[in-house]
Amino acid sequence: MNPVETAELLEIINNIRSGFGISVLLIEHDMALVSKNYNAFPFRKSFEV
Repeated sequence: MNPVETAELLEIINNIRSGFGISVLLIEHDMALVSKNYNAFPFRKSFEV
C-alpha cells in the first residue's frame, strides 16, 4: 500500500472504532504506523515452540 492508501485505511478504521465503540485487531508490519495510532499492546517478536 502507498502512503495515501494507508492514511485512508487508517481513517476508515478509526471511524469504525469511534463510531461503533468497538476494538479493532490490526495485524500490521509497520510498527511506526501502529505505535502512532493505537494503544500499546504486548506482543512477541517470535513464536517459537
